[in-house]
Amino acid sequence: MDIYCHRCGEPMEVDALHDIAHEFEITYADAAKRFSELGCGVWDHSGEPCNAPMFSPKQSVVAIASMVMSDHPDDWAADADFL
Repeated sequence: MDIYCHRCGEPMEVDALHDIAHEFEITYADAAKRFSELGCGVWDHSGEPCNAPMFSPKQSVVAIASMVMSDHPDDWAADADFL
C-alpha cells in the first residue's frame, strides 16, 4: 500500500516507515510524524523537507488532505486516481 509525499506526490510503500523508524532509531509513530512534516525529505539526514521536482500535483493535494484528516499512515493511502 502506497502513501504519498505531500510535497512532491511521489509514492512510497507505507512499510518504509518501519525502515525510517529503524534507521533513525525512533518509533513507527515518530517516523510517520517525520514523514508528515518532511515528506520524501525524511530520508535525508539533514532534516530538510522534500525539495524534489513535482511528481504528481494531484497526488500531493490528496496526501495533504489525508494527513490533515488522520495521523494514521494507513489512512494516507488514498490514490488520487480513484477520487
